[in-house]
Amino acid sequence: MTTRIMLLADEAAGLRALRAIAKRDEILVAVLAPTAESQKPTSVANVASGLGYDVIDAKAVTKADLAEKIRGEKIDILINVHLLHIIHPAVIAAPRLGCFNLHPGPLPEMAGLNVPSWAVFRRNKSHSVTLHWMAAGIDTGPIVYAENFEIDDTDTGLSVMNKCVVHGIPLIDRLLDAVCESIDSVPAIEQDLSNRELFMAAKIPNDGRLDWSASAREIDAFVRAADYGPFHSPWGFPVSSLGDLSIGIRRVRLTGSRSTAAPGQVVGAQGNGVLVAAADEVVLLEQVVVNDKIVEAKVLIEPGQMLC
Repeated sequence: MTTRIMLLADEAAGLRALRAIAKRDEILVAVLAPTAESQKPTSVANVASGLGYDVIDAKAVTKADLAEKIRGEKIDILINVHLLHIIHPAVIAAPRLGCFNLHPGPLPEMAGLNVPSWAVFRRNKSHSVTLHWMAAGIDTGPIVYAENFEIDDTDTGLSVMNKCVVHGIPLIDRLLDAVCESIDSVPAIEQDLSNRELFMAAKIPNDGRLDWSASAREIDAFVRAADYGPFHSPWGFPVSSLGDLSIGIRRVRLTGSRSTAAPGQVVGAQGNGVLVAAADEVVLLEQVVVNDKIVEAKVLIEPGQMLC
């Protein structure tokens, strides 16, 4: 019997998942996605509608009523790809075979939100994307598949998220292939929750402020972790103060030059940027954000000034 699927999807990952499933022989019964953005050509809701699928507003996952539709439509599996609404327990229990979630991080070590940014901030050398069974707790269900990949010193929050998508969508194909054989062939590896760390949306390093007394590499990692350009960053830009002016730190580069000045001291200029002392080295500050506008640092900041 052909597998009947309900897809919960948002963001680029959700769109990729939609297109991947649409190419397969399974029956995609309905797509739940934010409908407020349905007029955007690349929104999941718009693309799904264009492909002829039944589109339901994403908020429906928070209510038990959706469970009745799932049972009525004889949904076999529900797959969630980057839809961040908390799913009602009755909805999780409703599909005939189970619910699955694609998580952009390793489990149980990095559960919750914005973990690609945390991986960059912590200067991790590798990361993972995990497909797991859904349970009542956030990202607590047994693991189906996981794929590891490397992180380098130029990666940003966005680039790591993109790597999660590239490595994650094939995991959905593997899942559907396994379901076609038998639900019993789908792995269910229990998580060791003693190793679990949960990241919530409100959790941001140093409350979002950049600490110039940190090392140059720590500063660089924080700025890259928050970089989702040209898209909105879930962390916003790391914040610093120039006198009474609050500025966002948009782009920095390592120089490798040792610093002897006080952290935050602007010690020179280079190109369109300024050189700022960190705890150990001088950092080239290239771009800042003022009143939601990106500005070359040299336009706003002069040698001799202090950032804090």
